Amino acid sequence: MYPKFLKEHASLKDKVYLYLKDEIARGNLKPGERIKEKEIAHQFDISRTPIREALLQLEAEGFVRFLPRRGIIVRELTVKEITDVWQTIGVLEGGAAALAATRMNKRDLSNLERLTQRMEKALDEDNYDEYNRLNLRFHETFLKKSGNEQLYEIIIRLKKRIYEHPVKMVTIPEWERKAFREHLELLKIFKQKDAQKAETYLREVHWNLEENLPFILKSYFQEE
Repeated sequence: MYPKFLKEHASLKDKVYLYLKDEIARGNLKPGERIKEKEIAHQFDISRTPIREALLQLEAEGFVRFLPRRGIIVRELTVKEITDVWQTIGVLEGGAAALAATRMNKRDLSNLERLTQRMEKALDEDNYDEYNRLNLRFHETFLKKSGNEQLYEIIIRLKKRIYEHPVKMVTIPEWERKAFREHLELLKIFKQKDAQKAETYLREVHWNLEENLPFILKSYFQEE
């Protein structure tokens, strides 16, 4: 039997992928732990083909690693990997924001404004799960308006790597408030339709590694 959260109409590969992704995110499959294909095949009464396909997708997204003579293990998320991904997202998302800045219409801007209002409400209520969900929607909204599907997919895949992993993140209200203020400023820039300013702000302010590194270390690794 598959877990209840898996959709019935999903393919076998997708069901295995979602199951393993959930196990990794929950910490049931820990970094360095070997994934046993035979046990999964027996558990779900399926062949190893969809399991291998799911694992290949997880490898492409950076969640598992194929090692000679050791099999497939869950990858550890290191400080170096997080900072590399962080900087990469900054460059790519800055480019996407520049493309989106001149393409967003009044309806798009109103949608972003409503999202910021809901984000503020979530913060005031200490509802950080809701805030993070709205935060992602804000970014996805302007990423889609870039009109570049490849760019959108690459950025989303990178974000999954640092947001959906087995490390237990610690919520830092100060960091969330800082990010929220940056969303308000970015909205102002979008209203000005200033592509260059949008690109620079995303790269040099919102995704600035030096300013965010102390929060990253505390949130991901509980380092002061």
